[in-house]
Amino acid sequence: MMKGVKKDVLGRICVKKKDFLAVNGYDETMKHYGFDDYDFLNRLQFLGLTKKVISAPQFLNAITHSTAERMENFITVKLEKLLIKYISPAESTLHFLYTNNTCAVGTIVNNHNFNAITSDVALKKALKYRFSIAEKSWAEGAGKPMMTAL
Repeated sequence: MMKGVKKDVLGRICVKKKDFLAVNGYDETMKHYGFDDYDFLNRLQFLGLTKKVISAPQFLNAITHSTAERMENFITVKLEKLLIKYISPAESTLHFLYTNNTCAVGTIVNNHNFNAITSDVALKKALKYRFSIAEKSWAEGAGKPMMTAL
């Protein structure tokens, strides 16, 4: 945490309406605490905006809340197992199995390794993160995948 910044105001973001709309706002499909802020900020930075820290005290007031209250909706299910299916040096499928009998599946791409094996120069330049997700979003569902399918 930054020195002198109260944790109750972290995630406070000010942005012009035109920039908010240009990046389609927050991704409402994201779950859990805080990830939507990081995603939103990343998309704003790709738009060319620069992050500035709000330091004026008049904008840093907040209703305080405990860590328990802050995390109340963060972890709603517990991870039972994480299964990893190796596809290639650049890709692996992750299967998250939760204790409430739900699961999430997605393919993670190691862009560093992917760049080493692809000759597509335009695609190499487009990959800005070390890792990305191959699909538009994680597949989620009830039940657990059959282990033989992995």
